[in-house]
Amino acid sequence: MPAAAAPSYATVKTFDKMTVHLRVLSPIHIGTREGALLPMEFLYDGQRVHVVDETKLGRFLIQRNLMDAFVQQAFSGDLRRKGLAGFLRERARDVDFKKIGPMVGASSVPGGSSDMPDFRPFVRDGFGNLYIPGTSIKGVLRTAFLYAMLKNANPTATSPHPREASVHSWIRQLRSQSNKERAKKFLSAPLQKDFLQSWQIPGNAHDQNKDILRCLKVRDAYPAGGTVQTRVIPIRFLSKRPDGTHYWSRKPRGSGDLVIWVEAVVGGIFETEILWDQKLWQKFVENNPKKTSPAASVKQVLLLADRMNRDVVAHEKQFLTGRGTPEGAALKSWYEALGTSLFRIGFGSGMLSTTVNLLWSQKLRQDIRNECGQPRGSDPAPKSRRVWVKSDKECLPMGWARIEIPTHERAVLEAQKSTLEAQKSTLEPKVQVGAPAAQTKASRPTGSGEITPTMRPGTGAPTPAPKTPAASHREKIQPPQPAPKPAPRPTPPSLSSGEPVAPQTAEASLVSKAKTVDLTKKIAMERLLEELEAADTATVKKAAQVLKDRMIKQNLW
Repeated sequence: MPAAAAPSYATVKTFDKMTVHLRVLSPIHIGTREGALLPMEFLYDGQRVHVVDETKLGRFLIQRNLMDAFVQQAFSGDLRRKGLAGFLRERARDVDFKKIGPMVGASSVPGGSSDMPDFRPFVRDGFGNLYIPGTSIKGVLRTAFLYAMLKNANPTATSPHPREASVHSWIRQLRSQSNKERAKKFLSAPLQKDFLQSWQIPGNAHDQNKDILRCLKVRDAYPAGGTVQTRVIPIRFLSKRPDGTHYWSRKPRGSGDLVIWVEAVVGGIFETEILWDQKLWQKFVENNPKKTSPAASVKQVLLLADRMNRDVVAHEKQFLTGRGTPEGAALKSWYEALGTSLFRIGFGSGMLSTTVNLLWSQKLRQDIRNECGQPRGSDPAPKSRRVWVKSDKECLPMGWARIEIPTHERAVLEAQKSTLEAQKSTLEPKVQVGAPAAQTKASRPTGSGEITPTMRPGTGAPTPAPKTPAASHREKIQPPQPAPKPAPRPTPPSLSSGEPVAPQTAEASLVSKAKTVDLTKKIAMERLLEELEAADTATVKKAAQVLKDRMIKQNLW
């Protein structure tokens, strides 16, 4: 009897998927394309900020014969000077001002101040729901991936990075550039091309096609377990002098501290789904036998983000001296209690969290800051931190979250891991992940936590990461030990508003999901559409008709 043929690459599951929670630890702000809203576009009633709906405002003005006065003041410039709140207080005296906000507003957020010149709203989707764009999350992971590759390229922490000479050369070329934004992109382009966009692949591929992070896909993140908490808060700039003392940055013109008002998420959890394209990864592996990647799965990419952010935290503890303004000491205490499984995103993350500049010397960071940003001479680079002074004892930095794996996902991860390893062991040609080289002292992250192994395509097998105290926490990145009998993957709760019912056929299953899926949840809709892509034409038509009928009833069509 002839031997059974080894399974082809087509038998390997296309995506390694993981549902990930981002628990908000400090204010997170993701801005909109429009930027800040001016006083004519919002109302502050003493407790809440109401974002104005133009249609509702127009109806309100017409009903009270105020449209002509509104237009006249808009053209004269008085409206810009006094703001919409000032105009309505002056002209609509017959209405309780606190009742006007809900009458003319599209949404409202607690917080704000009467002297707020403008504020930056949090990004929302077409249905008005708060979310974190998947592109923003992937940008964070991309920076962490590049950071890991560059860090592994430096043999010691005491000597300058081998790439510093090249970066100095690029900065000299940038001094003739007048466009700062173009200069910033030019500075990072060579590093990305050399490390991320030089992976060969069959065909006449451009740089973007040879980008290893084509394997990584990230969905938009939406609130999980209810709504997240948002608030309009003042962000101040805590700076540091060369002598080590901290102070508050002042306005460039006029008196007072420099303050920016933003709508920030100050509590709650966001949920996203992150995918690693295993088939595309195998193609990169086959065609790049000498290249080394720091990660080859969703979990390992998340560990890279944690590792980079723990390096950032270690730097922040050294940066904050506790001298000068007392908020510096409060901020230092906050970082000392932060822990691991870290993720940082959004406005106020700063130079060190959005670039690989932490790997360079202080002198090189100063040169980069002076050329690509505001010239600050020999001041520390970066010299300021954007913070929210929540109370007399609390001073919080911007953008921090903790990476967590939902409980229902853990058994799934173990089952997927066992299945994937069984499939990989029978592949022809075999593609395995090699054990890392001996890790130098410089490559070890600061603090405790699981260390990501270096992934070397085409050699050996992975060396498991050591256990740490962080592994005992219920919701850290590290999954639990395998259960004796891994549970089957449950139906994702976001696909249905009720308990899942086991269908008799694939057709009944997809039509049932089409009847119960939350039409306003992007992740749930994307998952359903993925399943429909693999279904037969008749099933797709039935499910599509169900979705259309529901969307028409809910005025979404």
